[in-house]
Amino acid sequence: MNNTYRIVIHPADEGGFWADSPDLPGMVTVGATLELIRPRVMDAATLWLGAPVSPARLHLDYPVTNK
Repeated sequence: MNNTYRIVIHPADEGGFWADSPDLPGMVTVGATLELIRPRVMDAATLWLGAPVSPARLHLDYPVTNK
């Protein structure tokens, strides 16, 4: 299987970030920083898919900030 999965990272209202995926319905994870959310996205995608996922198969869309 050669699929890639889009992961959308959103800023959380209370600080930090949360991520979901239109390609993996119900997959959600959170992290205090962008650095912390990356491995959590890998874990969440692995759990959703039921098998380890290569980072190359995840397309991370980062939030746009005006800062």
